[in-house]
Amino acid sequence: MDVLTLREYETLSPFEIKDFLAKAAQKAAKASSLAYLNAGRGNPNWIATTPREAFFLLGQFAITESKRVLDL
Repeated sequence: MDVLTLREYETLSPFEIKDFLAKAAQKAAKASSLAYLNAGRGNPNWIATTPREAFFLLGQFAITESKRVLDL
């Protein structure tokens, strides 16, 4: 890779780099017998209740402690 190409990559955002790499992988997969696996950031459990409950509990703790310290 030459310096000019590297300079062009420096101006790209992380998302643009991701898209570029995905397109390059798809093109390489079409040229060969290999399959392209897009392991993207999709989240099938978008509700994710357990971490949300934990975060909510942390928030409740923070509010309770803030009120307790404020009342001292």
